[in-house]
Amino acid sequence: MRRLLLSGLCAITLLSGCASRGVDATGDFPTQAFEVSTDYYQAQRRVREYLKACFVDRQHAFNVAYDFTGSVDPKATTGETRLFTVNEPARALMRFTVRPAGERSAKATLTVVGIAPFDQQEMDAAIRSIQSATPICRDGKNPLAS
Repeated sequence: MRRLLLSGLCAITLLSGCASRGVDATGDFPTQAFEVSTDYYQAQRRVREYLKACFVDRQHAFNVAYDFTGSVDPKATTGETRLFTVNEPARALMRFTVRPAGERSAKATLTVVGIAPFDQQEMDAAIRSIQSATPICRDGKNPLAS
């Protein structure tokens, strides 16, 4: 009985470890690439504006608080931004990578965990927001409009 309980706890621990990893390069997560009609610095700024307006500065159910971290590498001309909950900063829920695709255009790639609210509907809202330079959240509202 004791051995059964111990093996059950080990299995749960292993499974929760995989689930808590979040979005990374080795997993099989919903990913979508899209074009942005601005340079990659501005595209990266749009990503951060969207995350701030739709996640960081908004009230969420169960008082979940979100934050993001990002970097721009001028030598490699790439940018990456990751959204996470404040309680689990190692578990990325969304990951954006941005690269130049021309003189005044960028190619962005969005990867999400794939579990609501980080699913295809959220991806569509994020892409619409970044391409239009206006944060439009999942609910279709612009949080910056009063």
